[in-house]
This record gives sequence, C-alpha cells and structure tokens, in this order.
Amino acid sequence: MGVSRRDALRLGIGTAALGVLSGCALDTSGAPGGTGSGALVFYSTQLSTTAEAESVRRQILTGFDREVQFVADSSVTKLLDRVRAEAQAGTSNLGLVGALQGELATLHAEGLLRDMTDVVESLADRGFTARYLDLARVDGRYAFVPWISASYIMAARREALPFLPPGADLQNLTYDQVLEWSRAVQRATGSPRFGLPAGESGLLKRFLQGYATRASPEG
Repeated sequence: MGVSRRDALRLGIGTAALGVLSGCALDTSGAPGGTGSGALVFYSTQLSTTAEAESVRRQILTGFDREVQFVADSSVTKLLDRVRAEAQAGTSNLGLVGALQGELATLHAEGLLRDMTDVVESLADRGFTARYLDLARVDGRYAFVPWISASYIMAARREALPFLPPGADLQNLTYDQVLEWSRAVQRATGSPRFGLPAGESGLLKRFLQGYATRASPEG
C-alpha cells in the first residue's frame, strides 16, 4: 500500500475538518512515496494557493516524524493523468492524494485507490459526520477519508428579518425557506435583494455544485 495505516493515522487525515473534500492513499506497493524511508509524497488539488500550501507545510504537517513533500496543483487533469501514468508504469512515487470526492471516485472506479476502511475505523473517535462518511463509502468499503470541507457564511440586514417565512429558525434555515424569504423581500421592495458573491477566483461554483444542487430532489 502506498501509505501505511500508521502513517495515515499519524498524519491525522480527517482531523482538520470533516467534509466532502477527501484524502486517500494510493495503491503504490514498493513506491518511493509509500512505506519505508524517504519522503512521503502528498499530491493535492486542494489547498493549492501559495498561502494555503505553505500553511499545510508549516502547520498541518509540522511535527510529523517523516519528511512529507506536499505537491499542490489545482489541475484535476494533471492529477488524473499522473496517477494513471504511474499506475500503467507499475511504479509510483505518490503516497497520498488529496482531492474532491468526485475526483477520488473516478480514481477508485479505475482501481487506483487502496481500501481505507481500516483507517476510517481507527479514526472513529474523531467525530466524522455520518453523511460525509457515506460519501466516502463505495461498494461497501471506504475508498477515502474525509479531511476538509468548505464553510459558508450568510449575512442579512435587520430590515429583512420581518419577511422570514412563518416559523423559520434563522439559525437553521432550509433552502426552500431561503427561497421563500428572498421572494418575500423582493415583493415588498420591488427589486431582488438576495445575492451570492462571485468572482473569477471565488468558490461560488463549489457552493452550487456541492450544496445547492443537493437541496433539490434531482440534485
């Protein structure tokens, strides 16, 4: 296996946050990035900005008693191509991969990930959210381990509060209630007042893909 169960536990995969972004071990038997001496190569499409990558190296990996080479590249294509090429060559220097749930599901479907059930079971006391663990289970076993998630903050003006749907809890709104609320505000003011921040480097697409689409029966 590409990264030992002991190494995965010592790295604390899944302890930073629990979400659909996931860490997993590659099946790279005898690989330089796997068990034994040498650096453990951790390739990730997440936390890939300069500041985030440095935080991983200086904070998350600090204190780990083995050298870890954190390679961050946001290109999903490069990740998939590299893993596939090294698997085809029969050797790999990758020991750990951090990616989105869908990206890891693709690798799992191609038989490129090792079974992580033993690691998940050993981390049972970390308090994983059951729904996130469900995303990591494929064909009765865990293909990867949840490790980080995106968090979003919603802000509202006090003047909008009277238009909340009857019985709605401001701290526990459903998507349907948010939609009803925004429509009520629009009717009262004559113009749309609900918006989502967007930008070239923003995470609006992540919100829509990972959260909003799951709100509907078809999502």
